[in-house]
Amino acid sequence: MTSRRRPARALPIILTLTFLAASRATAAPPSPLRPAAAADAPWIAPPVDQFGGAIGAMAVDPDPDRAIVWIGHGPRVAAIDVRDPGAPTVVGRTAWMGGAIAAIAVDGSVGVAVSGDASGRLVDEALNILDFGDPTRPRITGRLALGGAADAVAVANGFAYVVRETFHPSAEGGQYRNKLVAVDVRDPAHALVVADDVVPAPGDVIDVRAVGRVLAVTVSAPNPPGSFWDAHQELDLFDLSDPASPRRVAVVTDEAWCRLGDGPGADQAGALYGYGDRGGIVALDIADPVAPREVRRWPADDVGGWGCGHGTQPRLLIDADGHPYVTGNGPYARGEVTSVGAPRDALGRRPTHGFVAGAAAAALSGPFAMVAEFSGDVSIIDTRAMTVTAVADAADDVVGRLPLLGSVAALAVYDGRNELDDQGGPNDHILYAAPAVGGLTTLSLDVPLDPPIIGRWTDGLARSSLHVSGGLAALGRTGLAIGRPIPFVDEAEVIDVQDPTTLRSRAVFADGRFARLVAAGGAVRLIHGASGAGGPARPPSVSPAEGPPDATGVPIPIDMRLLDGAVVGARFVAVGTFPPSRPLGACSTQRLELWDLADASRSVRRSGIDLSPCADEPADLVVAATGALALVGATIEAPSDRSVGRSRLTIIATDDPGAPQIIAQVPLSGAVTSLAVRDHYVFAAASCPDSGRRCVAVIDIGDPATPRVVGSLDAAIGTARDAIAVWSGRVYVAAQQLGVWVFEPPLAWTRPRGSAWVALPWLGDH
Repeated sequence: MTSRRRPARALPIILTLTFLAASRATAAPPSPLRPAAAADAPWIAPPVDQFGGAIGAMAVDPDPDRAIVWIGHGPRVAAIDVRDPGAPTVVGRTAWMGGAIAAIAVDGSVGVAVSGDASGRLVDEALNILDFGDPTRPRITGRLALGGAADAVAVANGFAYVVRETFHPSAEGGQYRNKLVAVDVRDPAHALVVADDVVPAPGDVIDVRAVGRVLAVTVSAPNPPGSFWDAHQELDLFDLSDPASPRRVAVVTDEAWCRLGDGPGADQAGALYGYGDRGGIVALDIADPVAPREVRRWPADDVGGWGCGHGTQPRLLIDADGHPYVTGNGPYARGEVTSVGAPRDALGRRPTHGFVAGAAAAALSGPFAMVAEFSGDVSIIDTRAMTVTAVADAADDVVGRLPLLGSVAALAVYDGRNELDDQGGPNDHILYAAPAVGGLTTLSLDVPLDPPIIGRWTDGLARSSLHVSGGLAALGRTGLAIGRPIPFVDEAEVIDVQDPTTLRSRAVFADGRFARLVAAGGAVRLIHGASGAGGPARPPSVSPAEGPPDATGVPIPIDMRLLDGAVVGARFVAVGTFPPSRPLGACSTQRLELWDLADASRSVRRSGIDLSPCADEPADLVVAATGALALVGATIEAPSDRSVGRSRLTIIATDDPGAPQIIAQVPLSGAVTSLAVRDHYVFAAASCPDSGRRCVAVIDIGDPATPRVVGSLDAAIGTARDAIAVWSGRVYVAAQQLGVWVFEPPLAWTRPRGSAWVALPWLGDH
């Protein structure tokens, strides 16, 4: 099968180079709570709220007096008031839609937003029609399902024009193609496709913009066989006198026509700007669309190394004077906004503002550039004051900043009941969230349904795990290193969270990212290593959590591939497969081990149990623990679609740590990727019953010998471990680009008697 390289979106450029690229969930509209037909019939609970998520799109409201910037924030569109650039505020947001927002366009009080899968896969997305008349209460007024992923959208005169990806089969297998769809949105409740393919084949649409009565479309068109380039870029201009049937009136062949410009200068009648990595930036007069006229060009070597459709997603922003700015992710995926054509400094650099956690979306309102980072931070940059700045926090041109929660990979809460003394801690009302890229964020659960951000530690690295204990947070750092001349990292990091409003890094351990904290013997220790994502797996070891990072930890001589772990008291419950590396055609054994870390400064005593016979099964294991119970989720069958397949939950009694015993197993559907336990309930990220959607199964283990599935939480979720946190009767589920879903399941939150973890003598040498 042949395919082409489609223009990348801002968010996937980072995530596809990390563990998060393996999967992206698409949300389904929440279903109502189903009343149980019988006392034991499982229920399905919908989310009661949602917050955070990827910022994948921005659009400036056309009314300058309102000074509103519309952003796609997870599955919602939010309004940011920027009348005071030094204090931007969110003043309203829509209800959540069917997926992450990939593109937004505004025409008067009418808005359109494309929601769905922002990873670039072929999925069903939707065009949402919005009423922006009152920015404090934006409303969804209509929805039209569209097959295929969408990259860009424009709206004018009651019609929306959507760049949509489709698959075309052929004798050779087939190929993907982006085409332009025209949709009549004048009656939002009955939106209708009026033209399924505006641009004649075989043109491959890249971007679209409405300028008055002209529709501008950039296209990648194939060259004749034998040409040096497989395709050339061109601009197609359409007359919108009949918006239901755009008529092509001009074609301009030029490598500058890839991304189209936005901003005050681009909004002027008859002005059109385009950018391409081989053609530079072009300003075009299209007052007469039949005879467009080039008025200025900034050559490609003057623009810099910004790609178009080759792993980066630049934004072209034009100020009121017609001056261009390019923002996106440059070398090493470092986010920056650059003033094109401005005088260079002594080292030959243009005025540039750098971003710690990469640039996910951008817009220009007056002289102020608003850039959202992958962490969720939105910075307001005064372009008139730009010099050459490497670090955002040290810049004089930052006039305001709005902290938001971006794409979320992992969650944790500090609960003193997980410690030996069974007492709550000072930070037990804090939700810890690890953005997919961008460090650690703390939120106050004093406002449980939409918790405010109170602290942030930001860098340009992805996270794969999160655990909090003893005033410290342990994170696994993995993936692309933004702004660093090294391709990947595979590290464990410890952050001081004793004061959740002021976070600071304590130590980084560069020998494997597996990271768990253990509070035992009056000290907090870190278990790290054994990951192998950025190179060969290192043997795990136990080190002082506060460093120094080069301290020699106590090695743990294991004979298995360590996959996950949980901490209860001074014990560590580990799961993995044996042997560590399996020869082709051989089988493996899933194994659980108990490690006694009460005296980890000198030795680690171990015992264990095999969970499955030698079988050729996927080794995807997650583990949780409560009291004297260990809970292991094992994926038995996992196709590429993680919402199908089979899994099982195994319950192991460890009252006798020298001889743990399996006491029950529960079959589950879908791949289990995360476990959490609270009171006598287990929350397993798996699949909703009989639906195929990713959700969270709820298992009652009040009687561990007879566990039963009592219900499920209905929301699309990602596949990262540590995705579920439970606090005060609410369940928080990380859904990566869709942010965090909040549930209030109908459960009796009582702690079972006799479940407290007690110090037991270690039986024998294991």
